Amino acid sequence: MAYVDLLQQNVTLTTAAPTTYNFSDTLPPSQDGSPHITHLGIQLDGLFTKAADPSAVLNSNLSGLVTSYKVQVGSEVICDWYSPAATAALDVVPQFGALCQTLGGDDFMIMTQTNADAATSTFLGQFTLPVGLDASKAHRINITLGFANVDTWSAATGFNTGSTVLNIVCQYGNATEATIIGGRQDNTIAGSAQRTCTILGKSGWQMLGVLACSDTYTVDNFSHYKINNGQFRQLSVSQWRAIAGRYRSSPYQYLTAGNNQASPSGVALAVVYKPEQLGVVFLNLFRISAGADLQIQIQNSTVVNESNVSSIFPIWVAKIGSGAGGRPTQTARTLDSPTKTVLNEQAGSNV
Repeated sequence: MAYVDLLQQNVTLTTAAPTTYNFSDTLPPSQDGSPHITHLGIQLDGLFTKAADPSAVLNSNLSGLVTSYKVQVGSEVICDWYSPAATAALDVVPQFGALCQTLGGDDFMIMTQTNADAATSTFLGQFTLPVGLDASKAHRINITLGFANVDTWSAATGFNTGSTVLNIVCQYGNATEATIIGGRQDNTIAGSAQRTCTILGKSGWQMLGVLACSDTYTVDNFSHYKINNGQFRQLSVSQWRAIAGRYRSSPYQYLTAGNNQASPSGVALAVVYKPEQLGVVFLNLFRISAGADLQIQIQNSTVVNESNVSSIFPIWVAKIGSGAGGRPTQTARTLDSPTKTVLNEQAGSNV
């Protein structure tokens, strides 16, 4: 019981200009008895229109084109991504790609034609994230998807819009939990200083971890993080990457800049692995208790020694079907009554 479904969207892509797209669809219930939609994402399948010189090359995975990605299922926002660092012309693992790969989703881009004299190059790109939705019923979904400058990202003149299709990717199967990617929370930290920041919890949802980002890929603006929910000392970004398995079994994979033959003659080139990416680190919180706020102490790098903005994306998990959760609510109520106000004023009473 597992399969992948592609829902083609009636979206006309711009050739190259940065654009934000808004579209909606209905995720169909499972057709083979699969209980869950395990992953959800976007696929581009089409052609680059190449300049005569140079030929189209790729500068990153598809995630490097993404500036924003917001997904709302019914009334619940399950992903709210807005890139802290610039996208497009990269030779890095994009921060959004780091999120996708860390959580077990897809993040790739390949180009299958390498003839520099050809007018177009065929490509296929995709990213997905885990969602854990009940597949026994249909879901209405709304997506906001922001793209950076296409020709900067691809070194082509842009998409051949008449031959490029945007699909929603639905992976059906068995999931153990639902996942929510929370909205970006920014905190400014002075040069060489440290600051304790609070990431609010979500009622009924455990915080699996956070993706900590800065606005650059060239340096780690923040050198140490301490989780005050039980941790006794600060850990360096390298130690946090070791905890996440980057140096052991889970390095990032990415496409180095300048690739124009990701899959020549049907034979893919060797995958490039990278144990770390500056400017982004995943802090594994091992599922902090449901509803609990995260207290995180962030140390600005003494090497950088200037004010920087730390951008944190919380990742929550819960039992499938748990609902949106929320913050604690105030329990004292006030009842407005003009009549009672007038009578109380006349009687000199406050009850």
